[in-house]
Amino acid sequence: MKLANVSVRMLRRAIEIYLKIAYANAEPPYSVRAKAAFDEQESLGNTLALDQFEKNCADQNGKVTHYLLRLGNDHYPHMKLGLASCAGNDDDFVFIVDTHDRHFRVDPELPGSDEFRELQLYNDKTKQQIERRWETKSLPTQRQVLENFDEPRRLARECKTVLVVEDEAPIAELERHILECDGYNVVVCLSGKAAIEAAEKDRIDLCLLDIMMPETDGFDVIRTLNERRIRHFPIVFVTAMPATRITLGLADGIITKPFEPHFLLEQVRKYIA
Repeated sequence: MKLANVSVRMLRRAIEIYLKIAYANAEPPYSVRAKAAFDEQESLGNTLALDQFEKNCADQNGKVTHYLLRLGNDHYPHMKLGLASCAGNDDDFVFIVDTHDRHFRVDPELPGSDEFRELQLYNDKTKQQIERRWETKSLPTQRQVLENFDEPRRLARECKTVLVVEDEAPIAELERHILECDGYNVVVCLSGKAAIEAAEKDRIDLCLLDIMMPETDGFDVIRTLNERRIRHFPIVFVTAMPATRITLGLADGIITKPFEPHFLLEQVRKYIA
């Protein structure tokens, strides 16, 4: 949805849904309720310019791609609601939940690692519940953008195979649909461990790799593929992780989430050529 078509009323509705689900077991603290209180009669531009919204820019041109509001949940104070532009069409924005915890790499041998893993699972579940509820209220999300892709299936592109590694099953299946419509064979893996196994036994021409996955994340996948000397194909990160947290050179490219379907296909064609 064009940012100009997003109203303050829609933003307030998104926040109301977020708070109702994120604080299902507790009253939101006053500091959170204060952040979510603003004038509905004000313009969206003036509202997003308020200090409580974090602004992330994609490049030195200063164009904001993410407006983030740290609202937390009843277990974790750092989760955020966001309006984010879609890669491939940065005039289109969708509502997102940024769990904020998935880029932390925790040694499983450290005390408290099991508890932190439980927290990550809780945050993931909360994120999915919020985004599904937004969709029922016709608020734009990444999944809706991908679902709107509707093109006739092309002939097979010389039997090229794309490995999609994505722990959110609905997003993974939508990526599969988009790629299959463009004529590719697609192997979907919902975990890093499964991706390593697929790379060992299947002929892969390109890997689209999520980074923030439980247990075996995208960085671990690449390290293992390199150690076993089975990385014989380009790897493109498909991630919501900020680029500043990604070590350059690990992968052959990066596709930032959220993204437009045609942008995904353009990048696949480029790297699989």
